[in-house]
Amino acid sequence: MTNRRYHQFLISLFQRNREYPPTCSFTRTFQVAKLQIHTALHFGVPTEDILELLNANPDCAAVLDVNGKLPIQVAMDKKRDIAVISRLLLYSLPFTTRGDIKDFPGGPNMWIHVLTDTNDEYVEAVDYVLSQFLKESHDSIEAVDHIKLLAECRDRLGRSALDVSTPKCKHAIMSSMLFNSRYELKNRHPEHQSATCVLHLAEDHNENHQLVALKIMRNKDQFYR
Repeated sequence: MTNRRYHQFLISLFQRNREYPPTCSFTRTFQVAKLQIHTALHFGVPTEDILELLNANPDCAAVLDVNGKLPIQVAMDKKRDIAVISRLLLYSLPFTTRGDIKDFPGGPNMWIHVLTDTNDEYVEAVDYVLSQFLKESHDSIEAVDHIKLLAECRDRLGRSALDVSTPKCKHAIMSSMLFNSRYELKNRHPEHQSATCVLHLAEDHNENHQLVALKIMRNKDQFYR
């Protein structure tokens, strides 16, 4: 079997695994197939094929190999492309991009490891994860709430992810947590709300944390009046 056909075979297994219910008699076979992501990472399957495997079955990011390693750990060991690391990091979190809690081996450990122990090698991957959380949120305020979940994850000593992050990773998180990358809202709920606007109190990080009032208009034409 050529490398390309082998890659296609892996992809077909991942796709079939998604089609069958957990009680299917083929489940065990396809659970084993999930481990092929480790093999693909280890033996240099091209980035585009790895990403296709992950698109077909994101849950494989939570599978441990015989050495107890997650796919993202194998990818880091093998110095895989940052696009692969970024996608695996997104799937290796204890939260979905919608802010829902999910079961992941080790909880936030992998996320905190990337933020603290990799000498900023994966800042681009951190930026990618934050951008996906922002993209999937309904609005900027909800996005800030979801980013805070990542910032407030705790390590084994009870320290928050934000507190133990390297300066570059901390900057990336803080920028994402600010409304319009500038304002830190004092309260999730507005101080005032009407049919045409909402009013929030916030600290302006571009002006020495000065307290300001943000009047957010519902319609653009009302803003310019």
